[in-house]
Amino acid sequence: MGIHGGHGETSLLLHLRPDLVDLSAAERAVPEHLLDTPMIGFAGTPVTFGWLSDDFGTGGVIGDPTRANAAHGAALFEASLDQAARALGEVARFRAAR
Repeated sequence: MGIHGGHGETSLLLHLRPDLVDLSAAERAVPEHLLDTPMIGFAGTPVTFGWLSDDFGTGGVIGDPTRANAAHGAALFEASLDQAARALGEVARFRAAR
């Protein structure tokens, strides 16, 4: 449930811009009630819905940033670069059928 401001995003920022992160202010904000609805939720579930971060609390976080770390952020960053490079390579080779 690391949708916004959770473990992944916070870890990525700890890698890229640690000066912008204050982990002492980090609080877990996971919408636990969604764990009871495995078919309804965010990305990766068959049924998704539009949402605002205020729908799940007033802090703007949906996830658990409390264990975020720069090493995980570096791994996410490298994986994103790899995926982007592979996607661009595929785009460069793509030719539409005529």
